[in-house]
Amino acid sequence: MDVKAFFGSVPWDLMLKAVARHTTRRWVMLYVERWLKAPMQMPDGTLVDRHLMRWARRKYKRLVRSEARTRRWLKGARQRSPNLFAH
Repeated sequence: MDVKAFFGSVPWDLMLKAVARHTTRRWVMLYVERWLKAPMQMPDGTLVDRHLMRWARRKYKRLVRSEARTRRWLKGARQRSPNLFAH
């Protein structure tokens, strides 16, 4: 099983519910929720929102299996329309 693909395909609300079933510690839930919402830093130093990555993978079938292809697509979209993204 590809762990990267797994986290990109599972709805995060279900993941949070599953974690909540296995822990009573509030700080664990807090860290997992923050980790899911945190932006990712790419090798070139740019930040990409995980929600944006997930949206692109769901919207365009050709991006589903390749994180690198999704990054390239987002980079191209950012260059074509620089005012489209907040970061």
